Amino acid sequence: MKLLQLKYFHTACQFNNITQAAEFLHISQPAITKAIRDLEEEFGVTLLHRMNRGFKLTQEGEIFLGYADDLIKQSDQVVEMMKDYGKNRKLIRLGVPPMIGTCFFPEIYKSFKSLYPEIKVTTKEEGSKNLLSMLDKDALDILILPTNELSSDEYNIINFLTTETVFCASEKHPLSDRTEVELSDFINEPLIMFHDGYYHSSLIYELFSKRNAEPNIIHTSTQLQTIIQFILNDIACGFLFKEVVESIPTVKGISLSKKLKINIGLVYKKNSLMFTDMIKFIDHIKSEAI
Repeated sequence: MKLLQLKYFHTACQFNNITQAAEFLHISQPAITKAIRDLEEEFGVTLLHRMNRGFKLTQEGEIFLGYADDLIKQSDQVVEMMKDYGKNRKLIRLGVPPMIGTCFFPEIYKSFKSLYPEIKVTTKEEGSKNLLSMLDKDALDILILPTNELSSDEYNIINFLTTETVFCASEKHPLSDRTEVELSDFINEPLIMFHDGYYHSSLIYELFSKRNAEPNIIHTSTQLQTIIQFILNDIACGFLFKEVVESIPTVKGISLSKKLKINIGLVYKKNSLMFTDMIKFIDHIKSEAI
């Protein structure tokens, strides 16, 4: 059994089609077919049933796919680890939700790159749920997230700042002159929120749920600018970090009577490979904690 055979088999299973897998890998279709048949001959089992279009894995094929997936991941980790030892990796894959990406991340990025210009930092902007899924699958190295709902039993968490989620309304809105609001003040107001899977959405749903109420959501979005425009134009109210609101003169941020405090921190996997670049980034955040 060779690693290349595993990768050919694994890719074919991803597409459920040998022709498409061959196109993706830029190799010939017979090369993949031969690799799978060689594996079948070596093990003395049938891994897949060929059909007119694609194929169907046998029970043995399903079992082998699970092992192949683990072995390929381990192989990729070894490659990354050895690159790290050789100082060749020079890459950090970060995940941030939109508001953190707008408020806090630019300064973090700038200060880190000023110290380590040779390290490439790539970022993925998504909701917390999707980012955690990507971290679990080793598609990201580190996240910067609201950590209120996360467990230190599941992830390594380093909190480095606290912010507040505030109720946001246009300066034309009747509540804009208030210094504090309660749920009863805006319980029927039209709201714009982030899609499900974003921490802020679950936070607001929970706020309403505690009062056995339903939020009047007229629109959801993944785009921070869309949410801001709805609030600016007095179409709907919303909930944003106070730092976001402070940068928009015509939007008013109003604290809730029971303040919604948000902890923000670095999140990375337990027992994950700690590349040199990751350690540098973590140490930098610790030293620059706000």
